[in-house]
Amino acid sequence: MGFQYDPSVGAFRTAFTLTSTVLPVVWKSAEFWFFLIVHVTIFCAYQMHAVDTNKTSGKHAWAMDWHAVKIVTAITTFFEVFYSNTCYGRYTKLYNQTRGALAHSMKVTFLLRIHMDEPVRKHARLAMRYVYCSVCLMIHAAQHADPRTSLQEMCDKGWFNQAEAQSLGRHAPEARPLIVLQWAALVTRAGNAEPRFQLKINDSFCALYDDQRQILDTTALQIPFQYFHLLSVMVQANLLMWAYNMALTESWFATPVFIACSTIFIGLMELSSALADPFGEDDVDFPTELWVDEATRSATDMMSRPMPAGLEWVFDKTKAVGGQSAPSTSLSPSTPYDKNLERESTLMDADADD
Repeated sequence: MGFQYDPSVGAFRTAFTLTSTVLPVVWKSAEFWFFLIVHVTIFCAYQMHAVDTNKTSGKHAWAMDWHAVKIVTAITTFFEVFYSNTCYGRYTKLYNQTRGALAHSMKVTFLLRIHMDEPVRKHARLAMRYVYCSVCLMIHAAQHADPRTSLQEMCDKGWFNQAEAQSLGRHAPEARPLIVLQWAALVTRAGNAEPRFQLKINDSFCALYDDQRQILDTTALQIPFQYFHLLSVMVQANLLMWAYNMALTESWFATPVFIACSTIFIGLMELSSALADPFGEDDVDFPTELWVDEATRSATDMMSRPMPAGLEWVFDKTKAVGGQSAPSTSLSPSTPYDKNLERESTLMDADADD
């Protein structure tokens, strides 16, 4: 996920790229070199006639029918492609859920900024901090990070103070995102208890929690081990049959073909396993720290930056309308949203009359 590539450079140049690919992982794996050594050993023995060629062909004891190998290869290919599709579907689902959680966090920040102006701006800032702390705790839980280390890191970064961290330490890691989200909801209600605003922002809190819960549920549900084990056995058996059967030839192209086939099979397994758990350190994993940093910077700017110069009259000044002073448009924490719309409409009508 962290590697950005240009699909327009062409297939040839892309094929010879090693950076952020699965090829170095495959070529460093023990299974690749084990089966390659087996293949090269049999191939060299066959070339030096140490293996009786008459006993490795036809229906002799050491002969292996290529039709039987093709059946095993076809079944293995089907199972591996199905596994890869499942892992990629899981990957895209987790991506949508993670980005959705950050989007709902931004929506909560937007509502806090609009409906909780002075003198309850401190409530809005505190609620915003708790919202993004909840998202960070959810990501740490998805990464299976150490619970104590996770809280201490957040304290060091200023996300929590010691009292908050000690309070959270009494709860299970899976429950901490919801606990902190509840703190945000309680702080919001203390700052602005207007019913319609509470209904709207609580819907956003619940949507954020739904995203978090789905992410944790999805990461907790692994591909069944029985399927993964069976697929691993099929891949190893297939590589062993290739290593043997491809070596029984006079052609020097047998070894390059075996290397290509084994790289594809092992590489697809490695890539699928990386896609199945995108909350880690692999090249395909989500840059969650970058996403959270970008979201918190945007939220902080939204919460702290004033309106552009020249628009002070919108909030601070009154305008005479028919001999009467128009009410101030400063957003009060207890003012319903529709009443603010009525006030804005009154000022717009007065401007039109002018």
